[in-house]
Amino acid sequence: MMFFTPFPMQSLFLKLVDHCNNNNIALTLLFFAVAAYVLIWAGRAIEKSIRTTSRLDKVEGKIDGLEGKFDKLESKFDLLMANFLPRKFVKSHSPLALASEGIKIASDIGAAGIFAKHAERLSSIVERSNPQTPYDIQLSAMTVARNDLEPLLEIQELNAIKDAAFKEGVLMDNIWMIFAIMLRDHILKKRGIAISEVDKHDPHKSA
Repeated sequence: MMFFTPFPMQSLFLKLVDHCNNNNIALTLLFFAVAAYVLIWAGRAIEKSIRTTSRLDKVEGKIDGLEGKFDKLESKFDLLMANFLPRKFVKSHSPLALASEGIKIASDIGAAGIFAKHAERLSSIVERSNPQTPYDIQLSAMTVARNDLEPLLEIQELNAIKDAAFKEGVLMDNIWMIFAIMLRDHILKKRGIAISEVDKHDPHKSA
């Protein structure tokens, strides 16, 4: 953002009046020319500043759009991880479900109790994205579990999750998937939708 120092117009006009009183017409005209030039320059500079601000607003809007697309890509990547990682907490079939190892880890870290404390808050974040289908709910739940759960956790809860990830030799994202499935199931239950409906709305599967 550009900042402008106000031009000392009062001083300029006092000098103009003084020169007029001395009948110095040439210098008076010169001062008027300088004043006009300064006003034109200032106007153009302000106009340029306004245009720059408008362009920045448009760029920020595009960045926000890219962030939304990036979240969707991350969710799809999580699906690939769930299907192909050699040590999975999530079953490879769809709809996503916890594998026996995932159920054990969930029990070890007290995932059910943690989720119960934050279920409504996380659900409201998912609902703000306005998911239209059960598959959309699944993708949004994955994004919210990965991005929005951690800041809500108490230090003891977060440490338990980190310890579990370290002991199992996996990334934290693997454990966030456990909460994503819990969140998806919670929202589907509230809407009265069967989990099996997720597959029926998967755009990557043929009808």
